[in-house]
Amino acid sequence: MEHMKIVVDRIEGSVAVLEVGNEYVNFPVAALPKGAGEGAVLAFTL
Repeated sequence: MEHMKIVVDRIEGSVAVLEVGNEYVNFPVAALPKGAGEGAVLAFTL
């Protein structure tokens, strides 16, 4: 299993900009875990 740390860099309207390693990914705010906001660190396991 691979574990990844994802940081919510910022929120722009209905889009969260996530920092995944050295890249940025747009992600729907509605799909974030409840209470997650700017600066939140999310754990993701593949």
